[in-house]
Amino acid sequence: MNYSNQMMNQAQEYFGRPAIMESADVRSQFLGKVYALLGTGLVLAGGACVATLNSKPLLGAVMGLMQNPLFYILAIVGLTFGVQAVARIPVLNVVGYGVFTLFFGAITAPLVMMAVMATGSGDVVVQALGLTAILFVGLSAWALTTKEDLSRWGTYLFIGALILFGIGVVGMFTSFNVGLWWSALWVALLAGYVMYDTQMIQRRYAVTDVVPASIALFTDFIVMFWHILRLLSRR
Repeated sequence: MNYSNQMMNQAQEYFGRPAIMESADVRSQFLGKVYALLGTGLVLAGGACVATLNSKPLLGAVMGLMQNPLFYILAIVGLTFGVQAVARIPVLNVVGYGVFTLFFGAITAPLVMMAVMATGSGDVVVQALGLTAILFVGLSAWALTTKEDLSRWGTYLFIGALILFGIGVVGMFTSFNVGLWWSALWVALLAGYVMYDTQMIQRRYAVTDVVPASIALFTDFIVMFWHILRLLSRR
């Protein structure tokens, strides 16, 4: 038994029959629902970002949270684990996903504001969003059509994320400047995550797991956007 088959068997044992074991039509419907929910989440996040930028009290609250590294990290980590914990509970999963996307949209607002201030134009936001979308769609298309097995990427991607996250935490609590190289590495890592998660949502999740799959892809997209925006605003 190879690693990929072993992984699918484990997924079936814990999460139910993986989508890849269903017919092509069923898989297609599943992916359609996942990307529709992903799109809804991105629209909600965009709306929350715009609303935050246009509300001084809300923007002030978000910036206050970001200026307190400990609470900022706890809020992101806690909400991420929380939404994943309810991802398979009907109704709660949809509510949790909505809160999750709105929160991430709100904390994107200060990043957008700083990018506009740094460049003197909102064009950088459009460029970052467009580049993120192009990368995401291209990488996803490749992952859905390639015969390459990406199952083994998970461990290496997780280790890479822990290292970069740790460097970021050190930078938040000390005078250490992470620099643009840190964001460049994040973009490269997230490119790997987009390909890995896109392939794994068929091998790991059942066709009923639309919300868990959407959470994974939403997180990849929004965090990639943050770092591409940071890179473009500091050219």
